[in-house]
Amino acid sequence: MIKKYVSTTILVVMVILSLALTVFIVWRPASDVTNFETVPGSNVSSPRNNLSSEIIFSPVSVLKYNGIQPSRTQNKNLVAQANSMLVDQIDNVREDTEMDGKEFIDTDIFSGELQLEYDTETPLSFTSLVSHDTGENTVISIDRIVVPQEDSSEIYLVNTMQNKYYQADVTGDVIPDLFQLVDSGDVFPVQYFVLKNGPQYLPIEKTTLPEYTYLIEQEPVSFYIQELFDDTIDVRNRSSESVAQYNDSRSELKIDLNTNIMTFRKNQLNQSTTDTNVLRDALNIVRRLDSWSGIFRYSGTVSQSQSAFTFRRYLESYPVFGEPDNGLMQINMATGGPTFIQLSTKSIQIELDEEQNNVSLVSGEELIGLLQTSGLKMDQIENMSIGYDWTTSEESSKVAKFTPKWFIKYNNVWRSLEDWQKSGGEG
Repeated sequence: MIKKYVSTTILVVMVILSLALTVFIVWRPASDVTNFETVPGSNVSSPRNNLSSEIIFSPVSVLKYNGIQPSRTQNKNLVAQANSMLVDQIDNVREDTEMDGKEFIDTDIFSGELQLEYDTETPLSFTSLVSHDTGENTVISIDRIVVPQEDSSEIYLVNTMQNKYYQADVTGDVIPDLFQLVDSGDVFPVQYFVLKNGPQYLPIEKTTLPEYTYLIEQEPVSFYIQELFDDTIDVRNRSSESVAQYNDSRSELKIDLNTNIMTFRKNQLNQSTTDTNVLRDALNIVRRLDSWSGIFRYSGTVSQSQSAFTFRRYLESYPVFGEPDNGLMQINMATGGPTFIQLSTKSIQIELDEEQNNVSLVSGEELIGLLQTSGLKMDQIENMSIGYDWTTSEESSKVAKFTPKWFIKYNNVWRSLEDWQKSGGEG
């Protein structure tokens, strides 16, 4: 009797498990289904990345002049702390008409103080620095902040790419603490070079950084379908062996199965870009779609467009690049919403405890010499940065290696030093 009771119990448990598994399989979102029967408008979701605008639109480094020798730090914690000291501390922003920006850059004020450097022209209204933003600052973009030590009540906001600068008042007594913070940090000596978009400070000595290895996770196709299509009932599957492709009457989603880069296009009914909030809307889309566990930063506009924006992922204190460029996120906006989105479906998950190799990179002067030898013209180099090159492990597609390299932006294209040497300066 007991044996029969036990057998019956086991059978019931197995039936329950089988039913549960069946429900899971039936209801689990799949990437290869033709129709997606969900409620219209179901693509509205909460942000997955809650980084504040203060971080996304923050400086990437801090520069300080010690006499005639400038020094620099990219330590993410120090830079973040320095930036946070100025949040809500700036007021009364005004353009200085005594001299133009190019003349100001040549003055002792510019080269004799503390500077917070941005990666690109950054809209002032998104930096969280201005304490009482009246809306007038939406047209002001800056790429560095110059902080005089002698006058702790005033700073300069500079756009070296447009040769403009502004004066602003500092409402709190934070400047002495800011200098003290930078003095306590690890800095490295740098040398001044003039590139196409203004001054660039490059390390005098070789830079040594570690490699990293991470386990990678990848978003399923179903996630992007649910997020990007207004009504998934009409979505059709047109995938092939190399591309996952879905579309409705106005939108198209493609994921290259070799590179894992997602591209989304949508024909918006309202194609105008008169809405000044398009950058904020683009930022909200990135927060919703990207699951990067580190920080990402605003990286500028595309070809001077006022409605096509780029953001870049960072690992530790440095930007992420690669081929394909898994660090780049691009969003083109219209007043009606996005018209183009491109980003990597892969993201870092867990750092693997593998032996780290240190990589030594050439100094700034050596870098310039190698680029000139390769055919690149100094006055056409737009930007330079040490970054991490993302490559997929040969052993497993779920493992990525991040190797420090020099990256150069030339002809509006970011490539590693090695790639520019091979191409001879051809974009």
